[in-house]
Amino acid sequence: MSSPVIAEIQADKIPAPMTAAKQWILWRYELKQGTDEPTKVPYQVNGLRASSIDPVHWVTFGEALAALYEEPDRWHGVGFVFTPEDNFIGIDLDDCLEDGKPLPWAAEIIQGFATYTEVSPSGTGLKLFFRGDYPLSRGRKVKLEGGGAVEVYTKGRYFTVTGQRFSDDLAELQTVDGDTLGKFADHYFTPINKPTPNLQPSAPSRHHGPDIIHRAQRYAMAYPAAIAGQGGHDVTFRLACVLVNGFELDPSTARAILEGWNLTCQPPWSSRELDHKIQSAQAAGSNGDRGYMLQDGQGMFGPNEGGADTTGITSRFDSPEMPTAESEGLGIEEDEVNDFSECCDTFPTDLLEVPGFVGDVADWITTQNPRQNRVLSLVAAIALQAQLIGRKVKTKDGQRSNLYLVCLAPSGGGKQAPIDCVQNILSLSGQSDAFEGPVSSDSAIASALAECPSLLFLWDEFGRFLGHTKSSVGNSHLQAIQDALLQLWGKTNSLWKHKAMADRRMCREIDQPCVSLLGMTVPSNFWSALEESHLTDGFAARLMVIDTGPKAPAIEIEEAKPPQSILDVAMYWRDYRPGGNLSQQFPEPNVVPNDDEAKAIFQELADYQETVIEEPAASICSRMIEKAKRLALIYACSQNHEAPVIDAKAALWGVRFSTWATNYFLKHAKDEVTPDDEFNRRVQKVRKYIEKRCKAKKAAVWTVMLKSTKIPSPGPMGLQAIIGHLLETRQIEEIDTGKPGKDKIGYRITK
Repeated sequence: MSSPVIAEIQADKIPAPMTAAKQWILWRYELKQGTDEPTKVPYQVNGLRASSIDPVHWVTFGEALAALYEEPDRWHGVGFVFTPEDNFIGIDLDDCLEDGKPLPWAAEIIQGFATYTEVSPSGTGLKLFFRGDYPLSRGRKVKLEGGGAVEVYTKGRYFTVTGQRFSDDLAELQTVDGDTLGKFADHYFTPINKPTPNLQPSAPSRHHGPDIIHRAQRYAMAYPAAIAGQGGHDVTFRLACVLVNGFELDPSTARAILEGWNLTCQPPWSSRELDHKIQSAQAAGSNGDRGYMLQDGQGMFGPNEGGADTTGITSRFDSPEMPTAESEGLGIEEDEVNDFSECCDTFPTDLLEVPGFVGDVADWITTQNPRQNRVLSLVAAIALQAQLIGRKVKTKDGQRSNLYLVCLAPSGGGKQAPIDCVQNILSLSGQSDAFEGPVSSDSAIASALAECPSLLFLWDEFGRFLGHTKSSVGNSHLQAIQDALLQLWGKTNSLWKHKAMADRRMCREIDQPCVSLLGMTVPSNFWSALEESHLTDGFAARLMVIDTGPKAPAIEIEEAKPPQSILDVAMYWRDYRPGGNLSQQFPEPNVVPNDDEAKAIFQELADYQETVIEEPAASICSRMIEKAKRLALIYACSQNHEAPVIDAKAALWGVRFSTWATNYFLKHAKDEVTPDDEFNRRVQKVRKYIEKRCKAKKAAVWTVMLKSTKIPSPGPMGLQAIIGHLLETRQIEEIDTGKPGKDKIGYRITK
């Protein structure tokens, strides 16, 4: 498509509060797939697609403007992203100008807000920017009778910005009072001419009481809006599945709730498209995978919780009895709390930004990695902060900062750069003894702790180490390392004694050791190393496993030393000695207080943790609250290293991080962990092979499967018995391939 003529951006006309915010992206016109209709697609300055919910993708106004002018034929303009962390609000008035003058309905809005207003790139609409406390939790769009539309957004969206003022009288960014915003919201976003949907089910059942409908409504309102070009079809289909199958709502009730949520989408789906989503959800649930949103405390080997949005930790944090931040007076948006139950493979982008030291370190690491990966950078920065504050601060109930963090990243995905950066910061701040590489024995751990009792292990290829600890001849020394790490997790407030030695002078005793671990591994090595016994022996429960995403494109970097501000904070913690000169041998960590809001948030997670009683989920969930409090302690010390306090933001960040990591592990362990008995190991192997063939849109046939799996056909554990088991349990189904002989019957995963 040819590039349209875009008016030059008048940078000096854009309000200073907006240009001062690091919330800018690029955009360009592209045709919607299969149509001649152009749409504005957001981009990062590096040329990759931008997300309106990922701060890593945003830059300063100056950087966005420079990138635009550097390649004017490539980009059509710059955009400003609205975020939940600020109070910027934008109103978009579509098709509101006629001969350059606003239509009466638009003139009324402009006059009512009297704020900075500019002409949209099309020249037919206006955009208003201001500040305030909007009474609705997410964006809305309404089409007006006679043409035109009104949209308002506070987060998760971007507006194009031109600086083309509509009027010099509307040049200042105003702060709008709550009454004005409330009247605006009531007038435009309460359906006046549309009857209120009847949410009572047409065929009541024990599942369809008002409490279930209320829960489903709350779930839908907390669900992210579908946005064109950002996986909108999948988002809408998953929500339809949760309503129809998870909550077991009848189609008309689910359709009514979906219609209300549809007002938040950009653009909203048509009535026909919503009907199709409901029908598709019904078909997806025909295999019996239903009711998973109605059950409490389901573990990873309990009934299938279903969908991409649920795992073992859902029902408690989705229940109507859950105290919200609003009801408890926490001063935090309700949907922020309700995200505790999120379960997705992608690390939540809103957890990526940590104020202060951790955020600064993550920013610098990202600049030093040829494969820029913000998740890797963040986890490395957390590990560094954990080491620096080890044995120096603690929570009121005695939690320290030690964490066992494991990053999953593809080969060549940038795992080495974060390790090198952490080493550089510790070395340049005079703390070279504070980190170690992989160790070969538990005695090596004891020796290193004797030199530095707050220690960070930087462990590349951690998955291979874990695989070697499996019970086999000759690996007992590696098993001893795992046992030592198990002990050290809970010895941060007491004396750790290394194993007894014949020579008593060789015995090691460390008071209040604080050991953290930053492990790097490719996913396949990690998951293949785990066995069912790992899930219940306590070691896996102590790990925080973070999938850092796909390999980023390689870029050229400019090597730089850590900023002095980072080194200053690292040296502050190096010299900080609670307990005086004897703190190295007998530490007396200072207590970082919790405020009342944080206590309420922690208590909610602690209450849930007690409800999970089925193994192995109970073992994995048993450390959730410990991890959450340790993460919150790290957040608090990052935010203010001189006077840290665990407030509601710190607690929420820690709880959501811990919950996401637990959900992620439970979800993948169910499919990836190797069973302890040989028959189930073979069943898993064959099922994975058939899944792989299905993904390639091919059926698994007997002769190829026999050769590929290398499992003999006859016998009680042979391929024939395994296929029979998978068919009997309805995990696979037979299909006619049309081929001759033994391969006439093929197999695929049951739909």
